[in-house]
Parts: sequence; C-alpha cells; structure tokens
Amino acid sequence: MAATSLPIPLSQAQALVGYVFRQLGAPDDARCDHTHRHARAYCDSIGADWPAVEIWLKANGGACDCEVLFNTGRRLEGEA
Repeated sequence: MAATSLPIPLSQAQALVGYVFRQLGAPDDARCDHTHRHARAYCDSIGADWPAVEIWLKANGGACDCEVLFNTGRRLEGEA
C-alpha cells in the first residue's frame, strides 16, 4: 500500500490507529461495535475528509474499528 494513496498524512493515519486502539481498550468501549465510530471521531477531531478516509480504510482491510487495528494498522507499519 503506497502512502501516497492515503487521504491524510501517514503520521495522522498512524495516530488514527493509535486512537482507535486506546478507545477500544477503554473500560466502557472494550468491544468493537462493528462501525467506524472511533475512527470517525478521530477524523472529525482533526478536520479530515471522513468519506475519503472511510473509503481508504475499507479498501485496506478496515471495515470497522477492530479491523482498522488488525488489518489497516499492520499495513501502515510497513510504511513507517
């Protein structure tokens, strides 16, 4: 996956994964609800183009928050 295809800077994409990780580990949100609830909240907080990010996440294995961690996050590790 080329970093140039990211709709946000690589550092923000990596921070998105970290944010989702922290949110899913929080006591009140310990399970994925099979949405992009946390990914979207992060994107909203940085003013990112959510529709573009969502399309990119889904195309890269991130169909929901937990898949953002397990699939997309691992792919991003190779970009660092």
